[in-house]
Amino acid sequence: MYVSGVGTNNEEFGNTIGLYKYVNGIETAVPFVAKYSLDDCYLFIDSTMETIFLIYCVEEKVPTVDSISMLPTANYVGNTMECPIGVKFTDATDDTAVKLYVTAVENGTSADAVEGTVIDTTVGAFESLWTASEATVSLSVPEAGTYWVAAEIGESRAYQEVTVYADAKAYAEAALTDLVNWYKTEGFQKGDSYVGLSDSTGAGTGIDWEAYIFGALGYKADDEALVDADGKTYLDMKDAYFAGLSEEELLKTVGMAPPPKELSRNILGITALGGDPRNIGDKNLVKALISLAYEDNDIEGGKLKLDENGALYIRGSEVDILCESYLLLGLEVTNATAEEGYTEELRAAGLKAIQNYWGEADMSESKNMSDYYIMSMYPLVFMKDVNGMDGVADQLLADFRTNYASVIANGSKMNIFSVGVATSALVSSGLDFETYTTDKAWKDASGRSELSVLLGGQLEDGSIGVIETGRMATYEVFQGLVDMLNGESCFVKAHETYMETYPQYSDDYLNGKAVEKQIAAIGDVTLESKDAIAAARAAYDALSSEAKAYVENYDVLTAAEAKYAELTKPVDPPAPVKLPFTDVAEGAWYEDHVRYVFANGIMKGMTDTTFGPDVTLNRAMFITMIYRMEGEPAVSGAHGFSDVPAGSYYEKAVIWGTQNGIVEGYNGKYSPEDKITREQMAAIMYRYADYKGVDVSATIGFDKFSDGADVSNWAKEEMGWAVASGMITGHENGTLEPQGNATRAQAAAVLQRFDENILN
Repeated sequence: MYVSGVGTNNEEFGNTIGLYKYVNGIETAVPFVAKYSLDDCYLFIDSTMETIFLIYCVEEKVPTVDSISMLPTANYVGNTMECPIGVKFTDATDDTAVKLYVTAVENGTSADAVEGTVIDTTVGAFESLWTASEATVSLSVPEAGTYWVAAEIGESRAYQEVTVYADAKAYAEAALTDLVNWYKTEGFQKGDSYVGLSDSTGAGTGIDWEAYIFGALGYKADDEALVDADGKTYLDMKDAYFAGLSEEELLKTVGMAPPPKELSRNILGITALGGDPRNIGDKNLVKALISLAYEDNDIEGGKLKLDENGALYIRGSEVDILCESYLLLGLEVTNATAEEGYTEELRAAGLKAIQNYWGEADMSESKNMSDYYIMSMYPLVFMKDVNGMDGVADQLLADFRTNYASVIANGSKMNIFSVGVATSALVSSGLDFETYTTDKAWKDASGRSELSVLLGGQLEDGSIGVIETGRMATYEVFQGLVDMLNGESCFVKAHETYMETYPQYSDDYLNGKAVEKQIAAIGDVTLESKDAIAAARAAYDALSSEAKAYVENYDVLTAAEAKYAELTKPVDPPAPVKLPFTDVAEGAWYEDHVRYVFANGIMKGMTDTTFGPDVTLNRAMFITMIYRMEGEPAVSGAHGFSDVPAGSYYEKAVIWGTQNGIVEGYNGKYSPEDKITREQMAAIMYRYADYKGVDVSATIGFDKFSDGADVSNWAKEEMGWAVASGMITGHENGTLEPQGNATRAQAAAVLQRFDENILN
């Protein structure tokens, strides 16, 4: 009988298997004398030459896991993250069972998996290296440490090491360290040469962006990490580049970058690393940037390029809002001034351009949240004090923040470019690191924070390389991460660095020098210098301590104050006027008041030896006292009262008082002998104060007086002012006595207080 056999592996058939035949039910080994290989089969002939065996060699294929790839390879405790897995297999079919899991045991099996992380799937779930959503594993683990994501088929496994940090800050800082290290080892390389940031002008390469990001991390241009092998720095490169350009060439498009973006990008990098864009390669980039906002680039002409709505319009195409926004950004970072052409009108027109642009943009869907739109937000952090546009910048940032949170909640599909620049804009809106990384409002439906989205494409070498243009993705994520960790925009950092390095452009310097001019304008000190000296003193005292250091003529101010004090130094007061009145007792409450009005010619005695302190005041007496206080100005015209005799001591006073609205008559008469109550006296003094230009708006209630309710309704405002100003006080018994008759002693007190405390 004929017998056939089957091979069991890839080795040469005859070395691994015996051939047998059955004779009368007995299994007998067959020695063979010849073997012929025919592709996938072997021909064997036994020693008797009686039996020929044709054996097909079929290899037994065992499926294995060759490798596993995953992004990201890090997370932090408390952040849920479903990570896509890419796995390569050998000898597996679509229905081959695969286990995905996370283990804290190196080379651990699915039996060692962290609870809740095992996923049973099949090879067919893996569509490509970057897989469909079914082929994911959860990186949400309860403790920090080193873990391995594994794919397992039987006893075959492949592992991807991952790190889970204790918190978001540790996660972010580790990612930043990896990013910086990538630049130092890979990103600053050109071929085999280390070029740092000195490779080119930066046009289209991202060098300028990376310059200001490294500046925000505290690097200077000459830091060893940023210079090339010859010691050339970024600023050396920029100096040489701009030295080779004409003034006209400064205002031309470079590559695909219109002049506003090209100039501003250079300005940002230069300021952040300690250079002066007002003097780089003998060029003033700030002046050149400002000129782009003016027709024919003529700053002196003063005519801005505006659209029909009064918004700045310098873009090359309808959608290129970055021309306006980057112009603003470069000028704000350098603290450009109105004297240079960066006027409040220009600032307002620029902000209006951004406002109008965002008013037309639909930010409700992630597809519209492009980095191109979002970068126009960058200057808003500086635009919160634009004249006539209060709250606009804050509102735009707040709207962006609200819309962005909604996009996340709805399942964002934003690319890494947009996430990177959005993170920077969110920092400018006031979003802090803690909220960004832990608040549910900033996580998607699965519990993944936006920070892990930002860093989701970070490769093991530190770069962001999930898409073809990885360099751009890397520096945009780099900026977003640095801004969020710093808690402020890289542009704010660039501004701070520039102001520290070149303080002559700072607000402190400019404010200090403005006060210096104000002090110099005092000139020769005379009695007329009071207001100028007081204004200079107030301006100086309002300066910050840093600004005061720039005022080099402070001694001129103190000398002016000293000289004015000398000019106005009071002479020794004359001896108190000796009162001739026998009815003014020494130590009486009204003694000093009587002495004052008598010495200043405001009141006279009833006789040569009597003052009449308790005599009730009448209308003729009181208007005469006020007329004397006014200096007895000349009067003309008639008073029109039948009861004011011509030539009487009070005639001129009545004419002056009625003509100026201080007193009035009634029923065609003045009634000079009518007695005056305390509230009537307050009303007359109220009108006199208003005539003198005194602010009479202050008032007070009368609750503290036991008879405060007795003030007549018509006199409440006047009496309230008189009490509030301290001109009329209550009696020691707590009464105001508003309708009591006023005495000459009370009038003396009121007139002195008015003259000393209200008029002077």
